[in-house]
Amino acid sequence: METVFSISELLLSMIAIILFVALFVGLVKPSKIMFWSNKPSRLKVFGWWVISTFALSILLSILDSVRLNSVTDEEKIESAKDLIQKQRYKEAISSLNSLDSFNLESRQLSNFADSLFKIENAQRQLLLDQKEQERIVLESKAQKELDILEVEQLKEQLITELKSLRNGVDFTSYRGSIEKLELELVLLGSWAKIVLDAESSENNEVKSLASKLRAKLGEVQIKEFPKLRKEYGRIMGKKLWENDLVVSTNGTGHRYINFSGGLFAANKNKKDFQSLKQKELIMFRFKQSRYRWYEKEKEYTYYEMDVDKDSDLMEFR
Repeated sequence: METVFSISELLLSMIAIILFVALFVGLVKPSKIMFWSNKPSRLKVFGWWVISTFALSILLSILDSVRLNSVTDEEKIESAKDLIQKQRYKEAISSLNSLDSFNLESRQLSNFADSLFKIENAQRQLLLDQKEQERIVLESKAQKELDILEVEQLKEQLITELKSLRNGVDFTSYRGSIEKLELELVLLGSWAKIVLDAESSENNEVKSLASKLRAKLGEVQIKEFPKLRKEYGRIMGKKLWENDLVVSTNGTGHRYINFSGGLFAANKNKKDFQSLKQKELIMFRFKQSRYRWYEKEKEYTYYEMDVDKDSDLMEFR
């Protein structure tokens, strides 16, 4: 029976090859294939090839179905044994499950194949788990090495910045315009960010260096902010002079800024000007802004501003 099926399969395979060759020839010269047609064309050749191929595939399916149904239980058992020998347990189980009837031998063989299949899966899962554990260990090791590198870089940066502040920084280049003054604030803010990043570290040496940098930065800011406010008042006075406005700073650390001029005879102008400049004044940590309609007037309108201490880190919110 098997020989008959082999011959049939061989014959159908040859037909498939012939159909493919016929398609190729027909697409080049349709009249060679469709000799019975008065109007042969490539489209017709292709259509007949599709129909013929479809019919051939149906014949192959029928042949496979007949062959499967014709295999005896004894042949299936022998096939299952051969599959077990080749460690193809799943296929062996499938072959045994297709038996028409189970006997003691086939049942034992099925249980044996099922056990081997489960063992194989367990071994495969164990191997995958081991590889996953190895991956986790390698990633953990790589992360630790990266953390160590980052800590060393952070320590080096903290030491460099601390040394720079202790040696003294020349801030004179940040004078002459509001924009330059703001650049100094940005510089102070960059130091503050280094401190904050270092303080979040779990490394004690980094935290210790961060504490020292914070303290030194606070000392620098206590000296710098009064200078910044005084320079801000001078620059603003120079800019607003042509509008007949006088600007000055006073108080400890130049914490107060005074605006004087006829423009501020109207309360609305005071309010509008304060709204325009408040964010900038807070950035330079002025505690109070005062408005007079002429410079020597004793009465004035003032606005209180909630600002950080000069020693507090410069954070842009």
